[in-house]
Amino acid sequence: FDTFPNREISTGAEWKELGKEGPTGNEWEDRKVGRRKDFLVRCMELAKHFIRTNIEPEWMVLCLLTVLPPELRPIIQIDWGKLISSDINELYRRVIYRNDTLADLLTTSKSMPGELVMCQEKLVQEAVDTLLDNGIHGQPMRDGHNKVYKSFSDVIEGK
Repeated sequence: FDTFPNREISTGAEWKELGKEGPTGNEWEDRKVGRRKDFLVRCMELAKHFIRTNIEPEWMVLCLLTVLPPELRPIIQIDWGKLISSDINELYRRVIYRNDTLADLLTTSKSMPGELVMCQEKLVQEAVDTLLDNGIHGQPMRDGHNKVYKSFSDVIEGK
């Protein structure tokens, strides 16, 4: 493994291990090995590109999430006190809820299992991804009426 600012990059050891096994005769297992090899190639190519171009992966991480002004994500009261809200508001709500849950996990218990924290971090990431581009992970998020929520990318798509 080579280090890339406090990270390890596979340099081929796993590739060699996968190559030693050869075809198993089980189509599912062979496809799984092929997908893993493809993934390793993409990882190594990306790491080489980062090293050649002096790009730090930390530059690609959002630290702050922009909140649209209220005019662009309205809440409207209709008959009998019923409220209707922009899809973006629901997506923001999910990000806030999941982030608050993660913050509670990190502050209330110092002995929290790492797997639980990683799972909650993944949920926060999925909520942010859905806010930015609903459907990026396959099936888009839907409301109670099976209508797909509109994300940032959907809102600005035609502009």
